[in-house]
Amino acid sequence: MGQGRIKLKNLKLLLTLPGSGVFTVHTGAEKKEKLLKAYYGTTSAEKAKPKWEKTLDDLNTNLPLVLGIPSDNGGGIHRGANWGPLAIRQELLADKKSFKDLGDVRVIPHLLHDKYLNEETLKICRKALYGKNNKLPVSPLSIAELALAEIYKKHPHAKILGLGGDHSVSYPLVRAWLSSRKHKKKAALLHFDAHTDLLDRRMGIDLCFGTWTYQILDDLHSTDHIVQVGIRSSGKDKKHWKKSLGVEQHWASEVNKLGAEKIYQKIKSHYQKIGVEEIYITFDIDALDSRYAAATGTPEPDGLIPTDCAAIIMMLSHSTKLLVGCWRHGKNPSEINFKMRRIEFPPVVNATEDGLVAIGGDLELDTLVTAYRQGIFPWPVSLEHPLAWFSPDPRGILVMDDLHLSKSFSKFLKKSEYKVTFNQNFTEVINQCAASYRKNQSSTWITPDIIQGYEKLFKAGLAYSVEVWDGEQLIAGLYGVCMGDFISGESMFTKEDNASKLALYELIIRLKKMGIQWLDTQMVTAVVEGFGGKYISRPEFLQLLSKKDWTKKRNEIF
Repeated sequence: MGQGRIKLKNLKLLLTLPGSGVFTVHTGAEKKEKLLKAYYGTTSAEKAKPKWEKTLDDLNTNLPLVLGIPSDNGGGIHRGANWGPLAIRQELLADKKSFKDLGDVRVIPHLLHDKYLNEETLKICRKALYGKNNKLPVSPLSIAELALAEIYKKHPHAKILGLGGDHSVSYPLVRAWLSSRKHKKKAALLHFDAHTDLLDRRMGIDLCFGTWTYQILDDLHSTDHIVQVGIRSSGKDKKHWKKSLGVEQHWASEVNKLGAEKIYQKIKSHYQKIGVEEIYITFDIDALDSRYAAATGTPEPDGLIPTDCAAIIMMLSHSTKLLVGCWRHGKNPSEINFKMRRIEFPPVVNATEDGLVAIGGDLELDTLVTAYRQGIFPWPVSLEHPLAWFSPDPRGILVMDDLHLSKSFSKFLKKSEYKVTFNQNFTEVINQCAASYRKNQSSTWITPDIIQGYEKLFKAGLAYSVEVWDGEQLIAGLYGVCMGDFISGESMFTKEDNASKLALYELIIRLKKMGIQWLDTQMVTAVVEGFGGKYISRPEFLQLLSKKDWTKKRNEIF
């Protein structure tokens, strides 16, 4: 029996079905049933339970593991964060095949940690939770810590995403993760929040939403292994926390002034300096500005914008081993105005004859990622439609095994002294593509907005460029999207005969070497056709797309 099938001793007692951690008879029943139906094909908890337990029996997977900790003992002006895990899961249903759900920690409202309970209370609560007086914990933070410890013991490389809950739920998540690391010196914490949570005690309590970060400092190799981002509601200034505790901080005002890329560079430089290789992220929703998260427990103005947070996380994911470990929800989901934008495109089967799916929208990271994962790409076609989205049928692709070289190009390859590089000058390549003259086109489709959008993708590690050099002069290139092992070719330019073909050839050779079987070319131009490109139907393309590994990183390919 493989390690993945080893049964974890207490897990099925400590946890319960996803969305069911808060015990209610009628409240939230409709949402709970919808979740069970989506996961297990039934609205019956009794029938869903064996299927859920089967998930717990086999955790040997590279997929992220989702754990709900629906506990709310926060001090916010709004209540309801205990329903956060259920609400967030509703938004994740479209991607349910990309993760495994461990279920929820079982929560007795008002309890926090077993250290605050006497023996009589423990005895009564154990009987209520487990039907007998055993030695298992009864408070949400204590239950979570034991459950996580069991999982990490058998699966030290597990990627666990915790959903809260008030921010005290990060304490067991972070502590268990740190305890599982063999080399603590290389493990660090990235904490997005409006508040520092660095009080040693709050109203006499040493473990709660306002103190958990302070309590975790002892578990870190050093206090400089934590970086906080988005701080703006603190009784002490940034210098105080640096001097007294050694904690690195980037306040919201700094992030909004400098932008995501510069903050990313600062964080990356700091972690590299101290030898960090693994980062655990904990994200309190009130790190966001109140216009995006107006219904959090403690909405704060002048906060971060969602795309900056996403950009920082995406960029860090390409330079370190990253684990997004805890998402702290705010309030009852019916009163949330914004839950990290949900981007939806019309079904591609409803596209027009020429492949038009939608008009309008924006070119933010989340929009572009959502589009490409559905086989859709942006293509401004006119002044009337400055941003249009297409999924053409048929679709152009280039299969690596179909590569064909003409005799003339083969001769060119033998004689060429041009140098080819990857990702050395993305900005110049895309601007040269925009400036290139093309027959039957009165203007370029690569607008300033397209350039800006794809530069964001590149900075986030989701786009690439190929450059061809004659000495120090850039004479040709192409750029495209790289999301996991999905690679597209968007556009190319050339100033010399065969130079752009050389860029495409070197891209094909690189992809073939990395085991990537096909390239999305969208259309089959004369150059693409000369290399063996062809058209396939949209259903065929979407079938190929569905088999892509979206987790691979750019630096693993280029």
